[in-house]
Amino acid sequence: MLDLLDNLVPATLDIYAILFRSGQFNQYFDTVFRLWTFALRWKRKNYNKAPLAFISDYLYWQENNHPLANIISKSLVNFNDYFVENFHSRLQANININYTSDNIIEQSYLLDMHNNQLFNAFRTEKTYPYKPNQLDYLTKKSSLFLLEHFQKIFQNFGKSRIITSKNKKDDIKCYIATLNETLEIKCLPTGYHTAHLPSLDTCDYCKISIKSSTSKVYICGHSYHDNCYNLMESGCKHCLEYYKKGIFQQVKAFKNGLKKIKDEDIILNNENTDDINDDDELDDENNNEMEENNIDNRLQIAINNINQWIVIS
Repeated sequence: MLDLLDNLVPATLDIYAILFRSGQFNQYFDTVFRLWTFALRWKRKNYNKAPLAFISDYLYWQENNHPLANIISKSLVNFNDYFVENFHSRLQANININYTSDNIIEQSYLLDMHNNQLFNAFRTEKTYPYKPNQLDYLTKKSSLFLLEHFQKIFQNFGKSRIITSKNKKDDIKCYIATLNETLEIKCLPTGYHTAHLPSLDTCDYCKISIKSSTSKVYICGHSYHDNCYNLMESGCKHCLEYYKKGIFQQVKAFKNGLKKIKDEDIILNNENTDDINDDDELDDENNNEMEENNIDNRLQIAINNINQWIVIS
């Protein structure tokens, strides 16, 4: 519940409505990484790669003093596809499956000539649906729900448990007593996705009981004595390793996807061109190898600096 209310919900609600629209780039950048960690846990295809591409681009621009790094950080709100999406929706509403590419282009020009019509089609004239007394009611109702739910959690304290498969070590589920349901591991905080599952009564660093001294259970699920946490430079080493491994895996998958597209393009081009000179082929291979090494080096540098901008807890 803490992970849901203090981490997941605020990040997903604030990323656009507050951080993007108000131009708070540093917080926006950190939240993009945080959303990537959710996508990694949930194994969401593309969503676990696209944020890394954005982060990699910005860090590269920043490292090389590229003007885009300064522009995007100071003018974040201008980098949106709001008008593109609206135009696409309007275009889709004015074509059918029988349209050729030329017909679609002509229709696009026609719509672009009538900007007022496009504006009016998406202008919102509806009034705000809630009155102050309704908002007050909804606030109280939400508060009551949370109070009752946390009371149920307290009453079921110690009854929830992790269920591991005897045949498959990676097949982990969790029984949530308050909901009386068995859920997938993706519903649990990051610590339960790592190679070291959280211990409920011992420190996940020194393995000594956490009841005898000052300690905390962090939002990732791992528990540490304050001194042990400080020894790890104020970061959960188990979750950090999980993120590092996730970055390597997703970047590798992304590179393989790009290579597959490139190979398909080469095959198509070779069907319409003469044989390529052997010397040119060798030069291309050397250039590709240098480019891959450069990417690998940049990736390693970025991961070595990851502690500077990842906030585990």
